[in-house]
Amino acid sequence: MTEPVTAPLYVAAPRVLLDATAALDAHRRASRPSRSPAPPRCSSGRPHRLKPKDAGDVLRLMRAEGPGQVGRRLRELAADPIAGPSVSEGVDHLRRLFGRPRASGVEQAVQALAGALPEESVRGLAVAYTEALIGAYEGG
Repeated sequence: MTEPVTAPLYVAAPRVLLDATAALDAHRRASRPSRSPAPPRCSSGRPHRLKPKDAGDVLRLMRAEGPGQVGRRLRELAADPIAGPSVSEGVDHLRRLFGRPRASGVEQAVQALAGALPEESVRGLAVAYTEALIGAYEGG
């Protein structure tokens, strides 16, 4: 009889994925020419869904772990000399993308989650979660 093989599996916590998603969106925006072409369309003629899907994923991550815990951990990571600048940048982008009811990330999340969550819930969750996360991140 053979012995089962085991190995540790390291998975990023929701707080890291949340920060990374915001930073990725910022990177995409920064690398796009100022007069970028219209978004690509799929065969159905609808705009490409990657960005709204990313925003929807951020909302799902927000529901996975409390904002206070995420904000405190991001504050710890921001103090790291290697990770710190990226974490700080990601938190700033998260604030811009999800900190207001009509922010671009919130608009994309509303689009991505249409039919799954009411629009008011998406907007309310995004703003409340972001405010609480930023409060914990800033030490409040």
